[in-house]
Amino acid sequence: MGQGFADGIGKTIALGVIILVILSFAVGVFATWFLPKLWIFLKPIIHAVTA
Repeated sequence: MGQGFADGIGKTIALGVIILVILSFAVGVFATWFLPKLWIFLKPIIHAVTA
């Protein structure tokens, strides 16, 4: 285990952080844009079924 091993760990951690940031952004977009539209679509259906 030499310099190449440590370099590989560093690159893997950096890639993991980048993937985490992208996934966090995607979840944020999903929560702020898609979920309200889905709720607007589902609310009348839910009310019709439970009425």
